[in-house]
Amino acid sequence: MRLETLDRLSFPNLSIRIMLSMLEEAGIDPSCALEAANLDHAAIDDPTGHVTGRQEFDFQLTYVELTSHMPELWFRTGLRYRLPSYGAYGLALLTSMTLRRGMELSGQFSDLNYSLMEYVPLFDKGRLTGMMMDPSAIPEPLRAFSMHRALGSVTTLMQDMWQGSCPVTHLEISMPAFEQPVRYEDALRIPISFGAERNAWLWPAEFEDKPLPMGNVLLEQTYHRQCAEIIGRCTRPQEFVTRAMTALVSGQGVYLSCSELAAALNVSERTMHRRLGENNLSYRMLLDQVRYQHARQLLQSSGLSLEQVAFKLGYSEMAAFTHAFIRWSGRSPSSFRRKPAGDG
Repeated sequence: MRLETLDRLSFPNLSIRIMLSMLEEAGIDPSCALEAANLDHAAIDDPTGHVTGRQEFDFQLTYVELTSHMPELWFRTGLRYRLPSYGAYGLALLTSMTLRRGMELSGQFSDLNYSLMEYVPLFDKGRLTGMMMDPSAIPEPLRAFSMHRALGSVTTLMQDMWQGSCPVTHLEISMPAFEQPVRYEDALRIPISFGAERNAWLWPAEFEDKPLPMGNVLLEQTYHRQCAEIIGRCTRPQEFVTRAMTALVSGQGVYLSCSELAAALNVSERTMHRRLGENNLSYRMLLDQVRYQHARQLLQSSGLSLEQVAFKLGYSEMAAFTHAFIRWSGRSPSSFRRKPAGDG
């Protein structure tokens, strides 16, 4: 995932189902996480259901809030991710012919990953010898969670590709040693160096071109095509959505209500909801997108105070605007104004 594509991409609901099960097993009420992601149990219980990247992101944020005192749970959450959990993206990796090809596919379709983590292949004299994870693009509220979860999920995914005989010989992690680090090593069956200068899974160069147990050219081509179609379908601007976003702000700068927007588009509310649903959107999600774009513009280029920006966006209280902006971007409005997204 990337922050800029969250509202346009669709994902299997399996990641949220995994986190939901972890909350329930820990005796934590998941209601507020579902509410934050604008989801209900019916949507999640559907084994073929999908969610938007924004819903995945919002659920993760609340999941971290609910489990902030349980970082080991984040690691155990990662252990439950298997390649089929990622839909076509995971199946493309599973059926890739070699490890090197799998890393190529992982980079090509990284938008279909549930994480905001960036994964970078490591080479030594042209040979693939590992993979590094870069958490720098992850908003601070999610960074520690993403690191802990990746320890489990990436190793498990590598084991899936190799059907249990994972070639990884060493793992380097920049974080200080966790409490009882041996439990992490025992779970992964890989030596871990904590406090390292980078975050990397390392393996001997000779594994890069060895055939993978589940490698299949025809299947890989099929899932490769499906991944490309998902990204193409979800990232192409949709005419109806573009019209709706344009119409959502009236001439007086006031956001239209659901019924007013339908009238402006010359359709019934039912038809509007159906057309938005075809693009994995709802009225609330569309309003969030427009408000977020407007907020970024005002914070970057206007001299308005934060309170004035909040008022222009329709918030009567600064706290409500701050909470919404953190939900949209993972950062506070004041932090964004000091250093807009995309700045080094």
